[in-house]
Amino acid sequence: MKMIRMVLVAVLFAMVLGVTPAVASENDGFDELTVRVMPEYDDPRVLAIFEGTLNEEATLPRTAKFFIPNSAKDPQIGMACEVPEGQGHVCKVYETADAGDFKSLTYNITQARNLFFEYYWDPFTGQAEAAEGNKSFKYEFKAPADVKALTIGIQKPLKAEDFELEPAPEKTVTDQEGMDFNMYSYSSVKKDQVFTINADYVKTDPNPSKPKSSPGEAQVAGQALGDAGAGQGSLQVIILSFAVLFMGGIAVVIWRSQSTAAVATVGAKGKVKGKPKNGGRKDSSGAEAKKDGAKPKFCSECGASMTPGSKFCSECGQEI
Repeated sequence: MKMIRMVLVAVLFAMVLGVTPAVASENDGFDELTVRVMPEYDDPRVLAIFEGTLNEEATLPRTAKFFIPNSAKDPQIGMACEVPEGQGHVCKVYETADAGDFKSLTYNITQARNLFFEYYWDPFTGQAEAAEGNKSFKYEFKAPADVKALTIGIQKPLKAEDFELEPAPEKTVTDQEGMDFNMYSYSSVKKDQVFTINADYVKTDPNPSKPKSSPGEAQVAGQALGDAGAGQGSLQVIILSFAVLFMGGIAVVIWRSQSTAAVATVGAKGKVKGKPKNGGRKDSSGAEAKKDGAKPKFCSECGASMTPGSKFCSECGQEI
């Protein structure tokens, strides 16, 4: 029983720890962080995707943090996740807060140093030249922590012409979908360091480069989850409630096992060695059976119930 109590305490402690706020306030730093900025990719807006790996000094659990520039009006946050090895994206409830020219977005991570975050914003609505296909946008990146290797890629939309970036990219690569990415690489980036890239191009075709896939629909669901979870406490209450129910179920199982053991102990103590003084069962039924010559209903040796017609007790082997 002592061992069982110790196991229960350990399980309860682990469950409570799982809903405790992260012990660290922000990232210790990234080994690498990649940002892909994709105008009119699967949506008329611009999509920004962040994928990064925290360094080994980043202990878990902790708080993951990213920045969204205020120049990105009305951003739609799709996914804010940790990515455990071989398990896919584990999306989280997130919170946003004002941070000067940016908004900070934070969420708790518990099991992985690989992070994923994305959002859409629309820089094109209201542009006077939009009807002629002239489009422009500004992308601003702010480092949420020190980054050993930062890569920013700006994708050129299909059917876009006169695509220009300021500052000029270091190189252009083509991905597996045949889309051109203009690449910027930075090393030893310091926390809160800001990079700004301006894009101008002409595109009269209103259609995005690619049709929106089913994962895009999941992104909208993730955004709804984030809006509904403005407070992390509601999620903690749900998890803690399941923990209490789980512990209650274990307690019932232990109580039943103890009751069964107690009954078995009483039954064992009820058996007596040697023949009772009256030569039959200790109660009157055995004695009456001897008097009227009928077969006894109980064994005179151990008191077990007898099967009609049996010559020997099925429990102790005593001859009847």
